[in-house]
Amino acid sequence: MAQARMMIWCIPRSRSTVFELSMASVPSFKVFHEEYLVAAMLGEERRTDYFPQIATIPNYSLKDVKARLEADYPGKEVVIAKDGVPCATFKGNYDSLPTGYQHTFLIRDPKESYTSMYKLELAMQESSVMGSDPLEETLHYGSFKALSDLYNYLVEKGQQPVIIDSNDLAQNPRVLLQKYCKITGIPFYESMLNWQPGNTGHWHEVLAGPNFACVYKTAVESSRFIPPKARAVEDIEKIPVALQEAIERDTIIYQEMIKNKI
Repeated sequence: MAQARMMIWCIPRSRSTVFELSMASVPSFKVFHEEYLVAAMLGEERRTDYFPQIATIPNYSLKDVKARLEADYPGKEVVIAKDGVPCATFKGNYDSLPTGYQHTFLIRDPKESYTSMYKLELAMQESSVMGSDPLEETLHYGSFKALSDLYNYLVEKGQQPVIIDSNDLAQNPRVLLQKYCKITGIPFYESMLNWQPGNTGHWHEVLAGPNFACVYKTAVESSRFIPPKARAVEDIEKIPVALQEAIERDTIIYQEMIKNKI
């Protein structure tokens, strides 16, 4: 069987790390965790100063990441990489994307993803982990536009990206994962539904360290998908106006994208 290669593109707070850890439960899968994020925020070409306390990490240019993703991994059934589009691309330039990959887009209702991310950014600022403005960070990395632009680009190139709604995955993981595996040619394993917590051996040590602990804590401690709880809609009026406008704008993109979800 030919080795399948999948890029999982996501927005923050879309259960993407849980999805990744589900896949990483299979020993014959080679999994990469946010290599482009490390390059964009902490590598030699870092675009931000969000984490001034963390020294520049060598061998993490976009070119380095692309080469790692395209390298040979004999003995592995599947190669999977999970990341965010804004970290891998810059102003619509897709030259750093790896070749030979199928593409998956994991999305979530913007009301949920934006508000969750903004709460996290505020907590990180209060704990002095990050030196950026929480609103600015949320608006940039939480935006659906880069995700939608890449999806449309791939479709124009003749590819058929897979779209998964995060809530569907959490609600019916067996059904969704079996369907996903059939579509992409990835073998399904029962461990994808129940895995060992703390499986972060494939992460860069900085992302697995204390500076990012609050970002990944819930996902790292997980061992299965948790069905989404019925909850009251966030009081949108309590968040900044710019965030309200982003939610309204990206809801249009989200509703368009979920028309093609599996």
